[in-house]
Amino acid sequence: AKDLALAGIKSLSLHDPKPAEPFDMSSQFYVTEKDLGKSRAEVSAVQLGELNPNTRIEVLDGNVGYEDLKRFNLVICSDTIFGECVQVNDACRELGIKFIMAQTRGVFGTVFVDFGKDFVVYDDNGEAPAMSIVSSITKDSP
Repeated sequence: AKDLALAGIKSLSLHDPKPAEPFDMSSQFYVTEKDLGKSRAEVSAVQLGELNPNTRIEVLDGNVGYEDLKRFNLVICSDTIFGECVQVNDACRELGIKFIMAQTRGVFGTVFVDFGKDFVVYDDNGEAPAMSIVSSITKDSP
């Protein structure tokens, strides 16, 4: 959301009704101790609004349904249960809305992008994507 606001998009709607918890202070840099218990979306909206006054920031409360999605060009799901992401993606695809899912779990992460059936990705070099495996982690300094 921060990068989108800084990029200057016209509007940004946030839906994250979960209350901020102490754990969130380690991964969500807009959450402070005074924000604990408040909606993470509301806490973020204040800070995001200060980054770019030309981007309108809105907080969506309650459940977001099929009809609510119709007004968006792009929907991004993060920190959302996978099954819910699938349902949102199905609705977005039916409505012709672009969809991105980004999930992280510790050091692991996935990204799924669905920009519709007419979106084509051209492979410039045909090389297989690079992959790495973390075999060990230590507390030692380099």
